[in-house]
Amino acid sequence: MTAINWDAVENKSTVVISVTELVPILIPYFLGFFIFKGFFSIFPLYLQVKFGLTDTETVKLWGQIGSVAFFVGAATRLPAGLISDRIGRTRAFALGYSIYIIAIGLVYLSALPIVYMIALSSIRFGVNMFAMTGRAIVSVSKRDKGMKNGLLSAMVGLGSFFGPYLFAFLLDHYPPDTIIIASFFIIAGDFVLYSILLKSMPVVFVKIFPEEKIDVDLSSPPKAGKIHLSALRENGIWEAILLFTVAGLIFGLISSVYAVYGYNVLKLNLTFVGFITGAASLIQVIWAPVVGKLYDYVKDENMRVLGWILVVIGTLSMSFSKLNLYFYIAGLFILNLAISTYFTMEITRIGRVVDRSDFSFVFGLTTSMSILGTAVANSLAPFFYSRSTEGSFVASIFLAVPAFVLVVFRRKHHLDRRKRRFEHPPMLY
Repeated sequence: MTAINWDAVENKSTVVISVTELVPILIPYFLGFFIFKGFFSIFPLYLQVKFGLTDTETVKLWGQIGSVAFFVGAATRLPAGLISDRIGRTRAFALGYSIYIIAIGLVYLSALPIVYMIALSSIRFGVNMFAMTGRAIVSVSKRDKGMKNGLLSAMVGLGSFFGPYLFAFLLDHYPPDTIIIASFFIIAGDFVLYSILLKSMPVVFVKIFPEEKIDVDLSSPPKAGKIHLSALRENGIWEAILLFTVAGLIFGLISSVYAVYGYNVLKLNLTFVGFITGAASLIQVIWAPVVGKLYDYVKDENMRVLGWILVVIGTLSMSFSKLNLYFYIAGLFILNLAISTYFTMEITRIGRVVDRSDFSFVFGLTTSMSILGTAVANSLAPFFYSRSTEGSFVASIFLAVPAFVLVVFRRKHHLDRRKRRFEHPPMLY
C-alpha cells in the first residue's frame, strides 16, 4: 500500500470526508453538553419551582451548589484528560456516560443540597471526560484540524440549545422531576446510537471513500507520556491561560443568574427562558466551524481581538436588560458568538503550538482556569444580585474591558515584532 502524504492532506479541502469520519465523536460530545448545559442552565429554576423559593433564595442556593460543582470541574479537568490518555478514547467516553447515569440517579433519589452538589459536580466531571477526549482526538488528527474543532464546538452549541430548551419546557408543563426521568432515556438512547456508529463508521467510511485513510482513531489508547512543564513556555500559552480565566469569570457571572433574571425580573415564562438560553447557544453550530476554517487564513491576534470585541459588546448589552428585552436576548446571542470565536481559535492554536503528547496537559490546564473562574463567579453572583439584579452583568463589564485592552496591546506587540524582523532580518554568516 502506498504511504499517504499527510502534509499534502493538511492543505487539501476535505470537508465532507472530515465531517463523515468525525460523526461517532460528535454523538457523545452532543450528549455531554446537552445534559451539562441543560442542568446548569435550568437547575436554578428547578430549585425555585420544586421548593417554592424566592429569586434571591434561588440565586444564593445555586451559588453554593454551582460554585462547588465548578470548583470540582476545574480540579478534574486535567485529570480527565490524563485519564482519557491512559485508558483510551472509547473507554473514556463510556466512563462519561456512566458518570452521567450515576449523577442523574443521585438527583432523583435525594433532595438534599449536599447530594445536589455531588451530583452536579459529577456531571461537571462527566462533561470534562467528553470534552477532553473529543479535543484530544482532534488534536492528533491531520485533516482539517481547525474545522474539526469547529464541529466539536458546533455540537456544544447544538447540545446547549436542546438541553436548556427541553428541560425548561418540561419544567413549565410537568412536575419538576420529569427532567430527571427524561435524562435517563436521553442518555441511554444516545449511548446506543454512539455504540452503533462506533462499530459501523469505519466500514461505511471505506465504502464511501475507498481512496482515503480514516483520520480519526478511537480504538487504541495512546501511549502514556510524561507531563512536560516546558510546554507552558510555548508562544502565547500564558496569555491563553489568563484570558481563559477572565472569560470564565465573565461567563460565570452572567450564566449563574440570567435564567433566574429572565424568569423573575423580565417575567418570562420558563419555556421562553429555556428557548432563549438554548437559541443563543445554537449560533455556535453555524459560526464555530466557520471560525475553525477562517483560522487557516486569519492571524491569531486578529481572531482574539474579534472575540473580545464581541465579549465587550455582549456584556454591555446584558447590563441594559432591564430597559428592554432585546438587550437581554442580544447579549446572550453576542456572548455565545464570542465564545465560538475565541474558544475555537484558542483551542486550535494550542493544538498547533504544543507537542501532541502535551495537548491534554496544556488544554486541560488552560480550560481548568476557565472553569475555576466560573466557580469563583458563581460564589460571587449572589453578592452582586442581592445589591442589584443587574449587578452580575455590570461586574462582567469591568472584567471584559481590561481583557480587551490587553488583547489589543498584545496584537500591537506581535505586529511590531514582525515589522522589526522584516526590517532587520538576521545576518547570515
